[in-house]
Amino acid sequence: MTPARSLACRLASYPLTFKSALERAAQDGFSGVVADALRPDFHPDDFGASARRHLLRHLRDLGTPLVQLAAEQNGAGLADPEHADTRLSGLVRVLELARGLNTPGVTTRIAGFADAQRGTFAREILGEVARAADARGVTVSVAADPSDAAALVDAIRALDCPWLRIGMDTAGVAPPEPAAVAHAGLLDLRDVKLRGERIEEVEFGSGDVDFRAWMAALVSSGFGGVLAVRRDVPGSVDALRRGREYVASLLKPGGR
Repeated sequence: MTPARSLACRLASYPLTFKSALERAAQDGFSGVVADALRPDFHPDDFGASARRHLLRHLRDLGTPLVQLAAEQNGAGLADPEHADTRLSGLVRVLELARGLNTPGVTTRIAGFADAQRGTFAREILGEVARAADARGVTVSVAADPSDAAALVDAIRALDCPWLRIGMDTAGVAPPEPAAVAHAGLLDLRDVKLRGERIEEVEFGSGDVDFRAWMAALVSSGFGGVLAVRRDVPGSVDALRRGREYVASLLKPGGR
């Protein structure tokens, strides 16, 4: 694993417009960004060929490529029975945008794999995602609830689709089983404190996440995916930069 060069950020972590957030990510030293493709100022429906060329030139000038696009919804994600068709159609448009921008991956969310009632539908949706990813040659990292991790690995193995990966988040605190890490295409990096059944995001290094254990799990599994520093709650203006510096220090030989 390469140290700081491998560190991206979740662009939505900046409370800024799309263009301003790109510029701030470059200033903060990130080597790539994971951009939310469902935000009003960056949406597949607004990016024709000319807009894509302009954006690619701007990204080259900044030195911050789009390493993944995010097409995620809360709750059951794509496996929400009431909205599954609409959300799948939206994911296909994001996959098309990713291909047009030479972005190798997309991340999305499907929940319910370990649930007796919802599991069958979640697997059906995963099959649709596999077909869409394979048709466009774009990798899809699927995020799920921590309790779904083992069942999601089994479902991906059963499909035997090289374009399917897992999306993980250190907010789950403990690294998952090695099999899950080996199938991961994206790891969101956040530090949190456990407050009963909920979590509270805190500055990197001050929470309950054992980042050394996470880094060891990545190395032992041969992780080759995207590492993305992320914050979902407002913090100081330098919170993401400090997060990048903290994680980069762990990736160095003999890191803290």
